[in-house]
Parts: sequence; structure tokens; C-alpha cells
Amino acid sequence: MIVHEVKIGQPKTGRESTGRHRTIYVSGARADIRYRDMLVYFRHRTELYTTGSLDFVTCDRSGLTPAQWKEHAGNKIRTSDGMMMVVSELTSSDEGAIWEIDSALASRVPVIG
Repeated sequence: MIVHEVKIGQPKTGRESTGRHRTIYVSGARADIRYRDMLVYFRHRTELYTTGSLDFVTCDRSGLTPAQWKEHAGNKIRTSDGMMMVVSELTSSDEGAIWEIDSALASRVPVIG
């Protein structure tokens, strides 16, 4: 058994990020929101142990009109360093997910699925 000593607020030496801080927009089909949230919230848990160099941002559609959502999401996508898309069999039929991909490509933001 391997046991690691973890002290909150005191990352192990050599674990600090040396790269530039980046913002990644994370998205997916409306039906895949739970997977997107698992990815984003897992990242925040790992920050307890390391100094992170990534911020994950999202834009929920709930409570917004389609025009309002597109404005907020478009601003976040344009100001991000990259976009990560949760891909499933539902992605191609979700108009919002397709719009987000098109918006990222139009803004020359790198996209990975």
C-alpha cells in the first residue's frame, strides 16, 4: 500500500505549474450536462493538492432565453484559450452544442472533444 501525506495549502515541491494560466470553456449536449459538471468539479478538487494553471468555465442554458445564452456563452468562448466538448451520440442533435462549436471555430479557439 502507498500512503501519501497531503497537507492542504502546502503543495509538494515540484508539483507547481510552470506554464501560462489558461481558461478552458467546457460544454456538451444538454443531456450530457452531468458529465460536463463532473469534469469541471473534479478539477476544483485537485486544486487542493496542486497549484493549478487551468480554469474551467461553462455557461448554463437554464433561466436564459436562447439569445441571452448565446451572448453569454459567446463571450466566454471568445475569451477562452480553448474549448473542451463532451461528445456523445446526442451531441449532433443538440443545436446549442453545435452552435458552441461553430462559435469557437469562428473565433479561432481550439476545440477538442
